[in-house]
Amino acid sequence: MAGIVLLAIVPSIYKGKEWTMKIELTAYAVPSVGGMFMFLPYISWVGGIPIPLMISFVGLLGYISVFLFHRYDSKVEKLRT
Repeated sequence: MAGIVLLAIVPSIYKGKEWTMKIELTAYAVPSVGGMFMFLPYISWVGGIPIPLMISFVGLLGYISVFLFHRYDSKVEKLRT
């Protein structure tokens, strides 16, 4: 569902609208939370390198990339300071 939401708001993200950042962060947090939720049971019952950990890292990479590559309007930032 989070991926579908991200695909649906791609045009708005491309235009640099401010409201998209909150939705992007929420959508990228979903796989990280889900992966960490399944991390301990996977270690307890299956063992080895946990697949949910890899899913969490993919979500975290997207989460961090939102902070690094999000477009900010410099005029708005100047008005806030």
